[in-house]
Amino acid sequence: MGYIEEAMTLAQKYEDFFMLISLCEQTNDVNKLEQYKVMFREQGFLDVLYNWYMEQGNWGRLLSLKEQSSNEDYSNLLSSHPYLSWIHHIGNDDFGKAAISLKTLAHEENAFSGRQKMMLVLSNLAALASEESDVEDHVTGVEHELENIEHQNNILQALGKDLETRPPNKPDDIIEQCLGDNTGVFEECYPSIIHTLNSIQDVTRRMELSTATWCKCILNDRWEACALLQLNAILGEKLFTKTLQFCQQNDTYKGLIPKFEDIISSAELVNRLKTDQSFYQQLKACYEMLSIS
Repeated sequence: MGYIEEAMTLAQKYEDFFMLISLCEQTNDVNKLEQYKVMFREQGFLDVLYNWYMEQGNWGRLLSLKEQSSNEDYSNLLSSHPYLSWIHHIGNDDFGKAAISLKTLAHEENAFSGRQKMMLVLSNLAALASEESDVEDHVTGVEHELENIEHQNNILQALGKDLETRPPNKPDDIIEQCLGDNTGVFEECYPSIIHTLNSIQDVTRRMELSTATWCKCILNDRWEACALLQLNAILGEKLFTKTLQFCQQNDTYKGLIPKFEDIISSAELVNRLKTDQSFYQQLKACYEMLSIS
């Protein structure tokens, strides 16, 4: 204890607030800490204490400082550290603001996709507890984002990715990972791939990746020549046919169905189509079987 008391004396003399806080926490000396809050208030002790609790992740202790801080001090803290604002709003029963803060944080999250999902879930819970007039719009929007994340996670899991430690991915990045995969992710996850493709906001980018995705889907199948009588049965089992049918049966995805002319003129298929008439006929039959023009 002698060493700690001497260290406290020196830290107090030179106003080493970080050391004072560290020693108080180490010895669990609450009374000393309270003294320093008053003694060094004008010298910015509370600011250092804020940062200490932030670094330690001690949110409860940090928020308890509200009672000892001026409204201006506390507002400045929250504006500097957005991760605290939603907790503060919850504590004040201001669930509408908490919902908005959490949604904003989710959109800014770039380290862990799991944390992004958690923030969106909490955002909806806060919105449901609020009395805001636009609750339904908020909840619907967040549920749509959560659905996107769920489909993306299905794909990433099939690709063997660690969902907990991965940063959030953009939908076009995920589609590109699928295009570079040869382990059968298309067959396992084609509904999620179509959904993720459809969620790409940039229309030009979406159409560019759409063509590549359909070609990858086609090349995932084997297209050996077959007897005409067996054609429909065989084509019905093709991944390409199943994916076309999936889009055809879902109004949301109908816009992704490629025209036959675009498929047969795609760079990925054109060379094979020139030399394999059966391949051409089977692709055409897929469209005819589903009555797709």
